[in-house]
Amino acid sequence: MSPQTPTLHTPSLDSPDLPAMDAAAAALQLWDAVVIGAGPAGAMAALRLARQGARVLLVEKHRFPRPKVCGCCLNAAALELLAECGLADLTSRAGAQRLSAIELGVAGKTARLGLPTGAALSRERLDALLVGEAIAAGASFLPATAATVGPVEN
Repeated sequence: MSPQTPTLHTPSLDSPDLPAMDAAAAALQLWDAVVIGAGPAGAMAALRLARQGARVLLVEKHRFPRPKVCGCCLNAAALELLAECGLADLTSRAGAQRLSAIELGVAGKTARLGLPTGAALSRERLDALLVGEAIAAGASFLPATAATVGPVEN
């Protein structure tokens, strides 16, 4: 398998809310890691790599923060992972609602099930806070940029 390198295509949109890198400047730097996608998984990967001293570029095809139709429910394992990463307060900063139960209904009947712990919040807010944490840890952020992976040019 041959090495792959991302090709960056940036329109003239910048993120007004998060410090963003210029695509031309990003193309001139050597990166230890380029993370494509700034959702929760990408932002957490960039955060952890940056905390370990890696030169990280986090690339997102949309402007940030971006509207998301979906909400976000974090279960006990997700909350534990945030705490392990020093982000236990992230859900409160995001205005999350604590979850202790879920109610299911079908054919006029309902059942209430207790949950060990959880939080419900806006994906837009969660994503922006996680990207902000990655930036604070030293990652560089390149929003409004589509990345495609192709062969490395020598």
